[in-house]
Amino acid sequence: FRKEQQLRSALTELISKLPEHLRDTPEYAVLAPESERKVYNIIQLIYQSRRTEGDSKDFEFSAHSMDDHWAAGLSDTIRTLR
Repeated sequence: FRKEQQLRSALTELISKLPEHLRDTPEYAVLAPESERKVYNIIQLIYQSRRTEGDSKDFEFSAHSMDDHWAAGLSDTIRTLR
């Protein structure tokens, strides 16, 4: 990901140096949107098993358990972003 960010930054610098007559080309149209400076934050959320979960947690995908996992993920994300 860091390498991709470096490439995007280099592309932005290179495109900014192009002469005006090259900015009306199909290649420019493809590359320009990819060169926009963007900021990303990568956050790793680690799921913490509940005490009530047993050994079946690795293969138990019922609607109820999935709803619980999604709710836990949403709660973790909201707490992290605050």
